[in-house]
Amino acid sequence: MNLNKIVPRLRIRWKLAIAFVALAGIPLLIVGAVGTSSALSELRRNARGELQQDLDLAASRSGRSLAEVGAHVSFLEQVGLARLASVEGPARERLLGLAGTYLDSDSSALLRVKVLDADGFVTAVAERARGGSLGSREGEGPALLYLWTAERLAPGEAAFLPVDLSRSDRGDSVHVVPALAVVRPFWEGGRLEGVLVGEADAAELFRGLDEGRPGLDGVTGLVNESGDFLYHSRLKSDWRSLLNTEAVNLEREFTPDVARKILAGARSLEAPGGVEVAARPLSIPGQTSMRLILYRTVPLRVLYTRVAGFLGVLSLIGVLLVVTVAGLSMVAAAQITQPVLRIQRAAHRIASGGSPEPVLVETNDELEELADDFNRMAVALQRHRTDLETLVKERTQALERTRHELEQFVAASADAIVGLDAHGRVLLWNRGAQTLFGYTEQEVVGQPLERMIGPPEAPNPAEAAFIRCAIEATGSVVNYRTRRRAKDGTDIPLTLTKTALRDTEGQVYGYSVILRDDRARELAEEQMRRSERLSAISVMAAGLAHELNNPLSVVGNRLELMQRETMVRNGDPRLLKDLDVVRKHVDRIGAITGDLLSFARNDSDTMGDVDLHTVVDRTVRLLQRVFVASNIGLVVEEEPSLPAAFGNENIVETILVNLLLNARQATPAGGRVELHTRSVSGSLLEIEVRDTGPGVPAELRRRIFEPFFTTKSEAGGTGLGLAVCRALADRLGGNLEVTDWEGGGARFVLGLARDAQARIRA
Repeated sequence: MNLNKIVPRLRIRWKLAIAFVALAGIPLLIVGAVGTSSALSELRRNARGELQQDLDLAASRSGRSLAEVGAHVSFLEQVGLARLASVEGPARERLLGLAGTYLDSDSSALLRVKVLDADGFVTAVAERARGGSLGSREGEGPALLYLWTAERLAPGEAAFLPVDLSRSDRGDSVHVVPALAVVRPFWEGGRLEGVLVGEADAAELFRGLDEGRPGLDGVTGLVNESGDFLYHSRLKSDWRSLLNTEAVNLEREFTPDVARKILAGARSLEAPGGVEVAARPLSIPGQTSMRLILYRTVPLRVLYTRVAGFLGVLSLIGVLLVVTVAGLSMVAAAQITQPVLRIQRAAHRIASGGSPEPVLVETNDELEELADDFNRMAVALQRHRTDLETLVKERTQALERTRHELEQFVAASADAIVGLDAHGRVLLWNRGAQTLFGYTEQEVVGQPLERMIGPPEAPNPAEAAFIRCAIEATGSVVNYRTRRRAKDGTDIPLTLTKTALRDTEGQVYGYSVILRDDRARELAEEQMRRSERLSAISVMAAGLAHELNNPLSVVGNRLELMQRETMVRNGDPRLLKDLDVVRKHVDRIGAITGDLLSFARNDSDTMGDVDLHTVVDRTVRLLQRVFVASNIGLVVEEEPSLPAAFGNENIVETILVNLLLNARQATPAGGRVELHTRSVSGSLLEIEVRDTGPGVPAELRRRIFEPFFTTKSEAGGTGLGLAVCRALADRLGGNLEVTDWEGGGARFVLGLARDAQARIRA
């Protein structure tokens, strides 16, 4: 146990003074505590003995007084007063007069004697200084109580009850006298014949009962074996309260446990509240059936007043001793602490950044050695401080460089990197996020992220719940594919990675969010799915074309023979016309199988440089007459010095023929079709075909490249032309797209790579 921690903020001189005072005061406190405890024990033992003696004396007096009253009542019963109801005439008058004379000559506290019959009616009353009188046949409250008590007594037993007596003095004024009634029943043949009651003055009967030695005054009480009070020194001024045994009894005066101990005859015990209790069973000579208990209580605090003088002297001695020791200890401590204070001031100067100065201490003890060690430590500390400052400066510069590099990495990242606080508000917004979503850093910092770039439609509770649960379970959600809304309302597909940032106590203080644009990935996946579909359709188309070509060849040969035979035999024009119709449909089926074979054919092995000027010129010469016959203008604009494209001439020519023929069919008479070639960048070339027809509706632009989808069913379209063109463009490593242009018609753009590497990158 470190005693210094009890008073850590005091100086050494004060601690030394406290130590010296404690060394001097602790023995004094021990002696005082032992002496006080012994004194209290002795005083309590003496007081308990004195209390027992006082209680013995009071019990003896009370027992004699009660025995005397009981003897007088017993005497009156023996002379025949109890059987007064059976006596008639002058004999009855003489017996009452004799009882009154006996009471007047008696020196005890007995005031009045009553005779009750078996029904509880008073038949006779003998009273001191009043003589005797016959009672009325009317019952009264105390008489009924007497009768009820007598019925519970055996022959020869008596009971004591507290009662109020109403008496009249010579001026006929009535006053209440506290009294104690002695109830004696008389039985005849097992039947209660009557009750003899003697009523004694309680003040005279219990005179001196509550007197005690000075300093031991307390409360004195007399109770019967049921705990009902016959006397109470504190309640004697309110004697009537003793009659209410439900409200005033021993258990309410004390606790039930203490009351049981008093009734059991415990001579001495301590009650709750710091009260010493002494009790005595009351011995009444001549009365063996009645059991009464006398007790007296004394508060323990009266014992402590006797120790006050002893404690006062002891306290004065202690104060003088403490003051003397404290003064001497302060003088001695000052001599010890002066060197320590000089070392302390030197340490404060070094801690404040000052240069170390030697501390001179000449005490020829450990303090001088401590000062020498401190001087050596101060010099070493100064060297270490210089080295540490240099190291801190270098590390700070390195940290600044690292921080700057990290900021540049985050800021220059192509992905959107966002930092959030614990409530989801934006703290960091890099340039990638600004480019992706269109919001500047000033617009989003401090705003909830979900409010700025929420889902495109309504909030998605299921998605939010999934992200929250994933972060709670693993701390992060990685590469979660979702969609978010940019500032201009664009629906952006992206990949979201969100990680919770926690402090050393595991509490979340923020989140890091990385958002990656997935539009290129979606496009690649769409192209992959389209390629897979085209590959499957190509296999099917090739098989279908081969299966159809053989029967078509047979049908074609048979038609040709039938035409020749018809012309040779009779030359029926109707039959020849029907055969021509069949021949045209067979040729149409052949054209369809040819398109299917072209769609399924893979000519990637013959790739090389393609001169677009040559391909365009040859295609235009081939179709020039078709456009003239349809009264449609064909305008060609080629970029001079157009570099060669990587691909296959036949494939490029096939695509151009299909695009130009589609444009001619979509353009009304008098319109025009334009063909343009240009170099878009160092690695991409474009061939554009546009017309002045009705254009392609937006909802059909994705479907027109699907196999067998056509809008020219009445004109005999197969639905394979644009699908073949798209498939051939993919084989060239290019792309084919359709849009509208300001001329009002459709605009098809064929993109071609300049070399094999550009084709692979595309």
